[in-house]
Amino acid sequence: DIIFDCDDGSGGLTAYLTLDGGVGTIDVAKNMFFGDSVNAVFGGANNAWELEIYANVSNDAYIKKTATSAGDLIIQNASTDGDIAFSSDDGSGGTTTYFTIDGGDTEVLFSKNIVCLDNVKAKFGGGNDLQLYHDSSNSYIDQTGTGDLYIRQTVDDKDISFQCDDGSGGVTEYFRLDGSGTVTYFSKHAQFADD
Repeated sequence: DIIFDCDDGSGGLTAYLTLDGGVGTIDVAKNMFFGDSVNAVFGGANNAWELEIYANVSNDAYIKKTATSAGDLIIQNASTDGDIAFSSDDGSGGTTTYFTIDGGDTEVLFSKNIVCLDNVKAKFGGGNDLQLYHDSSNSYIDQTGTGDLYIRQTVDDKDISFQCDDGSGGVTEYFRLDGSGTVTYFSKHAQFADD
């Protein structure tokens, strides 16, 4: 091996960097400091690297796939039942998880609200068959693909209540599918057009 030793901060010596000739690795035993806009680069050749990690003088930090060639940026946890948690500031100076890719339950768990801006659709199904969105004026639930659109309540003896403005700035029920009484209950008049 080739071992780079230096003072350990307490008058002794410690290994900072080891070129391990037995296993063919470079072992780093201390933190490496990269100054502002000094990149840690990986992959590629002739200065056309695939990945860079860096921070700039504006205190922004990046993990960036930079190569123009085809390829994906993959964030992967290969541990059995392991998760990937995305956390950020909690609004009070601490940190909290916003969403988690749960490798044990194979689900994506959202711990904070999801906001889709105007004309940004939440799409479901392999062919984007179901779409929910707001266009800055109105809100839509669209079935755009094959099949029927079902609105279902599967809890025993529970209802589906259709509510709207009550004409005085509040909200009231207009009609209800009563799951316990197995009837459709109208709280307001129903007006049927000609024919």
